[in-house]
Amino acid sequence: MSHFKNCKNLERLDLALTNVGDAGMAELKACTNLTELRLDHTMVSDAGLEHIKELKALRTLTLVKTKVTADGVQKLATALPSCKIESDHGTFEPKQ
Repeated sequence: MSHFKNCKNLERLDLALTNVGDAGMAELKACTNLTELRLDHTMVSDAGLEHIKELKALRTLTLVKTKVTADGVQKLATALPSCKIESDHGTFEPKQ
């Protein structure tokens, strides 16, 4: 996933049904204009969510059938209040 290190203009990314995991999420930090990210059916866990917290432009995130926990999703929702997050633990609507 190192090809995402220079992705400042990327706005949407669909990684659903891929082998991406927590290490891959660290590579997305440079994607500061990312507004939509799909991670359904991946190996992403709470450790990967720590990297996603930096993506402040994110408005839609799907985490269905991943390794994330309810606590991890709740913490992410707090860190990204403008983002709609869909997961196996419910949907968190934007607070703004």
